[in-house]
Amino acid sequence: MQFIGSVLGDHTKTGINTMLNTGTVAGIFSNIFGGGFPSKNIPPFSWYDASSKPELYDIEKAISTAKTVMARRKIEMTSEYENLVKFYFAKLTTIEV
Repeated sequence: MQFIGSVLGDHTKTGINTMLNTGTVAGIFSNIFGGGFPSKNIPPFSWYDASSKPELYDIEKAISTAKTVMARRKIEMTSEYENLVKFYFAKLTTIEV
């Protein structure tokens, strides 16, 4: 109970060979890539390159990618789930990334 690895939100992706610090928390729908260690707190709905400031992920592209990934697993994104994601996007992206 004294050690924790990284915590990645739903639909978060990392690039090949991405290094994460112990205790890194990445919000939902974030993309982490680039060399070096990123911050321990990665905002939701962000494209995060360790060498630059995070950029906001376009919500329509995020949902489109999620639908594609879910379809590979034979899961269909419901309208309720899509609306929930859009709700969180509106709430969570009021914080500056």
